[in-house]
Amino acid sequence: MRLESHWELVTARDDLYLEYVTLLNTMKRHEKAKSLLTERKFHPWEGGEGKVTGQYVFAHVELGKYYLQAQQAKDAIETLKKALTYPENLGEGKLLGTQENNIYYFLGCAYERLGLTEEAAESFRTAAQGLEEPASAIFYNDQPADMIFYQGLAWLKLAKPEGGQTTLQ
Repeated sequence: MRLESHWELVTARDDLYLEYVTLLNTMKRHEKAKSLLTERKFHPWEGGEGKVTGQYVFAHVELGKYYLQAQQAKDAIETLKKALTYPENLGEGKLLGTQENNIYYFLGCAYERLGLTEEAAESFRTAAQGLEEPASAIFYNDQPADMIFYQGLAWLKLAKPEGGQTTLQ
């Protein structure tokens, strides 16, 4: 990557560093992205709201999905749970009302795989909550439309296909 040839500059700026992490996530190098996010102390900047935490969550969710596919449900649970809390070094906290339907859906799948039906049902119930109509995201903390997709999947897992079908339409 071209950014690597300018590593000194990349490490001097949060925005460039985050662009590098974003590229790693795009290239499915989530473990490296997660590692770099963990190593750095980020500072809030105008226009950067939600970007660092977004990449942090994305890396953990993608790794959680990988572990699920690899039949490593315990590792998936551990990784997905980390996506629910933001470490202090990321430079921003979680906003009230943050939609995490995708995280809870995959947690439910991991619990289900381990035969932990209570934990799975609780995760699916949490994943099924939220807005029911997609809307354009105006602010960085607005609910992404894809969270409705995970609500629908959660309804289906809860054996309530009527909820799933109306949410997925």
